[in-house]
Amino acid sequence: MPVPDDQPPAGQRVHGPSGDVSTGAAPPGSSAPRAPLSPSPMLMHLDDALRNVLPDDEYAKLTAYDTQVAATTSSGDFHRCARCAQWAVELAERPGRRAVVHLAESVRAAARQVHDTAHALRFAMIVPGAGAVTDVELSWVDEAVSAARAVAERDGWEAVGWEALFAELLAMEPGTPGPDA
Repeated sequence: MPVPDDQPPAGQRVHGPSGDVSTGAAPPGSSAPRAPLSPSPMLMHLDDALRNVLPDDEYAKLTAYDTQVAATTSSGDFHRCARCAQWAVELAERPGRRAVVHLAESVRAAARQVHDTAHALRFAMIVPGAGAVTDVELSWVDEAVSAARAVAERDGWEAVGWEALFAELLAMEPGTPGPDA
């Protein structure tokens, strides 16, 4: 049975801003590009995942970002997800992190997915959706949270540096000045 053009790729669900599963596609019959979703589904997913693992003092720091998260869109979500995978690899491979070496292979697998996806993008085989984020992309975010939690269990949350990553991801909003502006 053929898959309608407005459906996500086989095996991939697409998440809207409230975590609802949808195609994220433009209305049927429309050739218009999808409008970005707001707030960013990726940042909402990361926010929820961090809320589940952070201790109270770190959770209080996370809530300070709520207004900024609410003002984001899904336009930079693919790049945000890719950055999370890269960050997780960097975190797991820092010197002295032998306790989280078991995560390194899982994190590297996520990084390979990012590389393969970026390679496909270069050849225009796929285009990241402006209005949705897929399960694959969210798995990169989940790997980053898993790596952060493992490091925090050994070295404490102050050794994780999750706030710097969160601020960097917020700054990836298209049309907003970056940290160097």
